[in-house]
Amino acid sequence: MNRPILKVELIDKDKAEWSGVNDFVQRGSNRFLKRFYNYTIMNSPTFCICYECIIALLPECNEVTVVDCEYTGITPVGINFDTLANLISDVYHTEGFLGVGRLYLANKKF
Repeated sequence: MNRPILKVELIDKDKAEWSGVNDFVQRGSNRFLKRFYNYTIMNSPTFCICYECIIALLPECNEVTVVDCEYTGITPVGINFDTLANLISDVYHTEGFLGVGRLYLANKKF
């Protein structure tokens, strides 16, 4: 279910962190998650069950790769999409991995 979330007070412009969003994330995760940064892959990465792509950090070459959910082969990370999806599930929240929609890739802040 999609619903609006009031941003309230801007905490960090570069990471896109707002107090109202943090409150919502804390309540929604039963206080498991404390903060939500919209523009970072390393600190408090986002997760969602509706992502279409996974962005993965490749530290050995200081780059990222984007894997579409329809890709069935082995990714540059060395695992398939389903295994990547487990890394960004609501249980693990692995830094360096980010689940996004395709339109997120066109965002100028990406």
